[in-house]
Amino acid sequence: MPRRHPDLCSETVPRLPIDAGLPRFETGGVDPDGGPGPLVSVVTPFYNTAAYLGECIERVLAQSYTNFEYILLDNQSTDNGRAIAEGYAARDRRIRVHTTDRFLPQIENYNAALRLISPASRFVKIAQADDVLFPECLDQMVRVAAAHPRVGVVSAFMLRALKVRFDHYDFADNVVPGRAVIRARLLYDRNYFGSPTTVLLRADLVRGRDPFFEPGDMHADTWACLDILMEWDFGFVSQVLTLERIRPESITGHLDEIDPGWTLIGHVVGVRRYGPQVLTPAEMAACWKTTEREYLKGLAAALVRPHRKAVWAHHEERWNAVGYRPPRLRLAVYMLGSLLAVLVSPRRLVAALRNRMRPARPVDEALGAAEPR
Repeated sequence: MPRRHPDLCSETVPRLPIDAGLPRFETGGVDPDGGPGPLVSVVTPFYNTAAYLGECIERVLAQSYTNFEYILLDNQSTDNGRAIAEGYAARDRRIRVHTTDRFLPQIENYNAALRLISPASRFVKIAQADDVLFPECLDQMVRVAAAHPRVGVVSAFMLRALKVRFDHYDFADNVVPGRAVIRARLLYDRNYFGSPTTVLLRADLVRGRDPFFEPGDMHADTWACLDILMEWDFGFVSQVLTLERIRPESITGHLDEIDPGWTLIGHVVGVRRYGPQVLTPAEMAACWKTTEREYLKGLAAALVRPHRKAVWAHHEERWNAVGYRPPRLRLAVYMLGSLLAVLVSPRRLVAALRNRMRPARPVDEALGAAEPR
């Protein structure tokens, strides 16, 4: 049983147990009264992911909840991904295949796909082209969202590299105030949603925010959810409903290689962006102290590796967005420590030399790729 932090539990509101009183939709997306269940827009933007796209589509079509439309947006793929999508569309009228007019950067591609959802849909589910939805995913998420009109984001446990993520869900209730989730993230580093595949969104909120994802920011999916949760409740399904693949050639795999601090800059932005609105002054001061220390260590480790100029430019853009400048003296001390750690460790030294010899895309090019992660 996951350990629940007492400070988080105290912020929950009285709600029903996870299954009590929630509508159960029969196979075919039919509610108990015989009418159709809420329409869900499932969206898959894709680019050169033919090796995974067929499985992604099949897993969507295998959902026990079937009252959905399925939008696939091809971002000028050079493999046979479009042919795969059109093959499935010919056999299932719920599928619509579109192609962008030109190649789009990663996040713009996702925003373009979200603009294609039906005006009649009540919920939106992104299924990334190399991820998997398990059969009960839509059913379980729609049940929570439909039962609680104030829920803007629904998440669930997910698999990544054969490990269950978010198994530290702390709240006693399956629906909690969104601001409690933001506080948990800032104060205790709790993350209850991961990639866009993990969450179900209320469609009106997607339509009312254009662009939905902030262009050029690798944390855009996080900010979109947190912005919603500033005003809306959060729902959680305590089941594993999705599988996320991390590929070496993916954006996340590339950034992990050249910039170990890229995730930490998200912590800095998150605290600066949301902390003043959800934390007390004392909590904010303590949270910022810890966040900045860990961030400077991660940034220092990145700056003693190759491509430091691209890394610096990437981080600087994020600093400017929230009015932050790292203290140069403290950063220099951490950089010296990182450099000494490499020099005294033969293993790290060899790895550093290999990284220096290996060609790698700059950060800004990685951010311009079409597929996330």
